[in-house]
Amino acid sequence: MTALKTTALTLAALCALLIQNAAFADDPYDDYEESYDGSDSRFAFSVQGGVAPPTGALTDYHEVGFSIGGGVSYRVNPHLALNVISVGYDRFGLDQEQVETDLGVESTGASVSMLSVMGGVRARFIPEGFSPFVVADAGIVRSSVGDWTEDGTPYSGFSESDFGMSLGGGIEGPMSITSSVFSEIRVNMAFTEGDTQTYVPVRAGMRFHF
Repeated sequence: MTALKTTALTLAALCALLIQNAAFADDPYDDYEESYDGSDSRFAFSVQGGVAPPTGALTDYHEVGFSIGGGVSYRVNPHLALNVISVGYDRFGLDQEQVETDLGVESTGASVSMLSVMGGVRARFIPEGFSPFVVADAGIVRSSVGDWTEDGTPYSGFSESDFGMSLGGGIEGPMSITSSVFSEIRVNMAFTEGDTQTYVPVRAGMRFHF
């Protein structure tokens, strides 16, 4: 096992411990019974979208991709929420001009997509109004490379599922009694066989409290 995977597993274990402690912690705001946005909601559903600049090996022959996501969270207290499930989809198109310049072949297809299903924690620094937050998720990432051609010769795509992590932060604030808006940036990592795929989604979204 590589040092990188060992570190990732250690962080995941610490994240799980934090979730366990939070789940049984007393809520100091129980008497107030209101979240930072003024509602008494504990659950929230989020949707977001944006762009995902590739990093590492993806930067060689792929362009900036699009990123969408959503999830369900549970508020433990005004500072801490559990990400029950976080789903993300990021897709990167092939930079055909760069492939032709560097490799001397005409290539089409070969888009790379990342589908992640994770869970974790989100922590706010300020319980009311607009506040910075940090987030840490861990789970499964399915990496796929689409079918492609090289000088007219077709090749079949492939996919694999691996352990992944997502670390990041952003800012969030109330929009109404039952909704809030946020923006965030994350560093997503998929620990694929023999390499680590890294990409950086930058998203804006809404959270609906219920």
